[in-house]
Amino acid sequence: MTILTFGDSHSVHPFNKLRYVRPNSIGPTLAFSIGRDRLARLDLRKFPVAEGDTVIFSFGEIDCRCHVHKYVSKEMMPYKTVIKNIVDSYFEGLREIVSHIKNLTVYVYAVVPPLEVDSTVWNNPEYPFLGTNEDRKKYALYFNECVAVNCQAYRYGFFDIYTKYINERGFLRIEDSDKNVHIMNPVHHDEFFKKSGLAIESNVYPTFNMEQLHNRCLLGLIQHDLTIQIIIDTECGNGQYSLLGCVLGGISRVPFMPMIILALDVSPVHISDTTEFWSGRPGEQLIEIHNASLANTIVPQLNLQRDVDVVILHPFTLSDYEAACKLHPKYFIIYGPHESLVTNMKELGYIYIFRDVSMAILKRSV
Repeated sequence: MTILTFGDSHSVHPFNKLRYVRPNSIGPTLAFSIGRDRLARLDLRKFPVAEGDTVIFSFGEIDCRCHVHKYVSKEMMPYKTVIKNIVDSYFEGLREIVSHIKNLTVYVYAVVPPLEVDSTVWNNPEYPFLGTNEDRKKYALYFNECVAVNCQAYRYGFFDIYTKYINERGFLRIEDSDKNVHIMNPVHHDEFFKKSGLAIESNVYPTFNMEQLHNRCLLGLIQHDLTIQIIIDTECGNGQYSLLGCVLGGISRVPFMPMIILALDVSPVHISDTTEFWSGRPGEQLIEIHNASLANTIVPQLNLQRDVDVVILHPFTLSDYEAACKLHPKYFIIYGPHESLVTNMKELGYIYIFRDVSMAILKRSV
């Protein structure tokens, strides 16, 4: 059983600090949008979600911070009416989203406490605030009240850690945050998982297995195409899967040709695991480890000053796909589901040179 989160940036922070959780952000998405667009906005079948997994949905913080107040102030609608309509539609969307995979355990994450700000001096356009501090606190509390009611009606779990992270005035406790809207300290999330019997103290990442054909193809490609000099692995995980395959291919080149593997990940835990695994090992000199992504979303965007030959995409880094296409790499290596990307890749001049159920390798033909 795997635990996966889906949602806005709160589906990543602070879940990415827990080894047993696979976080996935679909960008700054509203609960309103999930209710309106449903499968068009989020289709779990495009991700490695299996029967019996646990999925946690995190939407609503953006609604409460900068959308609810527009309807309250401009259309003179009671805030409870606005929020109840959003949440009821949100849950109808979630019901459709989870209906295509059997036996899922579903949780809905509470909207986190609002940040207390001085709106007269706040100047971050990426995180706008509408309404007073007390307005936004009122919106968040009622939003969560509606989520709790719907969770009971739909028999979903309510992942509620709201009161664990508030200060004496009922706002987000700064010392547990990024000084912005995100919780960064996962201690109460970990407590919730353990009390719910969900925590899995195991490594969810596979290791590189030479008995698997797709892994041999990865190694062989890097080993024999001596023009490959720059590789980006968009999810290094624990450093023992695709990254290991790239290093093995690199050090087995005859003649040896230098190359660099840029190992990226949004999780500080994974960055730490990868750094620890490769410290002092042969091939360490081939790797640059970055807490970054290709897409400018959750963590800083990688600042590339060179051409790229290979980009490796994983199921939880497909949001990097558009940014990766702009690099025009010679090869794309895609782990997990890849059919949805292939049509566009063919239009960009890529052709299959290998594919199976686990992985595809595409080469630019023009």
